[in-house]
Amino acid sequence: MVKWSLAAELLAAMMIVVLMVYYREKKLAVTRKGKVYRSCLGLSLATVLLNAVCVYTIEHTEQVPRAVNLILNSAYFLAAVLTCSVIVLYLCYLILEHVYDKRHLRRALLCISGGTLGYLLLVLWNLSSGVLFSFDPGGNYRRGPLNRIGYALMAAELLLLAVCYVQNRASVNRPMVKLMHTLPPLAIFLAAFQLAYPQVLLNGMMMAMADLILFISFQSSRIETDGLTGIGNRNSFFAELSLRVAGRQQFQIVLLSLQQFVTINQRFGHQRGDAFLYEVARYLDGLCRQARAFRFGNVEFAVVFPWRGETEATDNLQKLRERFQRNWRLGEVETRLTARFAELICTGQSWSPTQIIEGLEYGLRLAKAGPEDTVRFNERTAALLEKERMLVNIMRRSVLERRFQVWYQPIYDCQSGTFTSQRRCSGSRTTKGI
Repeated sequence: MVKWSLAAELLAAMMIVVLMVYYREKKLAVTRKGKVYRSCLGLSLATVLLNAVCVYTIEHTEQVPRAVNLILNSAYFLAAVLTCSVIVLYLCYLILEHVYDKRHLRRALLCISGGTLGYLLLVLWNLSSGVLFSFDPGGNYRRGPLNRIGYALMAAELLLLAVCYVQNRASVNRPMVKLMHTLPPLAIFLAAFQLAYPQVLLNGMMMAMADLILFISFQSSRIETDGLTGIGNRNSFFAELSLRVAGRQQFQIVLLSLQQFVTINQRFGHQRGDAFLYEVARYLDGLCRQARAFRFGNVEFAVVFPWRGETEATDNLQKLRERFQRNWRLGEVETRLTARFAELICTGQSWSPTQIIEGLEYGLRLAKAGPEDTVRFNERTAALLEKERMLVNIMRRSVLERRFQVWYQPIYDCQSGTFTSQRRCSGSRTTKGI
C-alpha cells in the first residue's frame, strides 16, 4: 500500500487558518470580492481537511467500510476540482473587473461550470466503473486510468485564465499583472512536482499558495481605500480611469460635492457628520450593479457608470439628483444634504485620466457658481476651460515679463478743496499677447 506524506497538507491547513483568522480580525470582507475570497478560503480548508481524512481512512481500511472510503475519496476528488474552479473563476472576475463588456466573464463561467459539471458526472460514474480510483477486495487503493484527469481540467482552466488575461491586458490593474506573473508558474511547478512524486501530497499547498498570493495582492492592502467610507479613494479613482481609458471603455462619470456640509458638523458633531458621509458612500456604491463609487475629496464623491446610451445616463444622473432632494436619516436624526453635480461622458474621446479629472473639477466649479446644480463637461465647457487656461497663462507671463504698471488716481475733496487720498489702479503697459 502506498504511504502518503501529509506534511505539506498540514502546513497548508495552518496557512489557510492563519489567513482566515487574520482576515476575520481585520474585517476586510466588506465587498462582494471579499466574500468570494472568503469562500475560496473555506473551500480550500475543507478540501485539505478532507484529503487528510481520506489518507487516514485508506491507511486503516480494516476499520473503515469500503463504501465509506469510496464516498469520502469521491467527495475529495470533486472538492479539489471545485476549489480550483472557484479560484480560477475569481481570478477571471478580477481580470475583467474594469471591463464593462462581460461576455468574456460569461464565457469563462460557462466553460468552468461545464468542466466542473462534467467532472462531477465522471466522479459519479467512478463509483461503479473505477476509472478514477477503486478499492480492491483487500481494501487497497488503486488508481484508475483517468486518475489524473483532474489535473488536466485544472490545466485547461489555467489556460482559459491566461487567454482571458491576454485578451484584456490593457484593462488589468498592476496587482493582477503581478499575480499572473507569479501564480500560474507556481501552480504548474507544484503540479509537476506532485506528478513526479505522487507520495507527497501537494494539492492543498497549491490552494494555500493561491489563497496567500490573492490575500497579499488584493485583500491586505488598504492604501487605495478611503478609511472612513470603505470605498475607493482619489488614487484608486485615478487608477480606475487609467484602466477604463486604456481598455477603450465607454463610461459616464458623475462628480458631486455636498454643499455647506460644515453646518452638519456644527449641528450634529463631527462623529455624526462622518456617519452621514459613510451613508452617502454606501448609497453611491450600491446605486448600480456595475457602478463604482469613490471618495474624491473631503465632501466630494465620484461615481463611474457604464455607458449604455443617453437614456440610461440621464436616468443615472436623475436618480442622484432626486436622492439629494430628499432627507437623509441617521437614527433619530434627519436632515437634507444638498449637492452640486458635474457629469462627463467618455465615448472614445482622446482624453487622458488627468484631463478627465480636470474637466470634472471645472464642471463642478461651474455648477457651484451657476444657477443650475448640474453641469455636463462637453465641447462647450471644454472650450471655456481652454479659454480660462489661456488667460491665466497670459496673466502669468505678463507678470513675469513686467508688463503691468501701477497708476494712482487722486481723490479730490470738494468741501476742503484738496486731494485727500489716491486710489491704486493696475494697468498694463502693453496689450501684446492679450
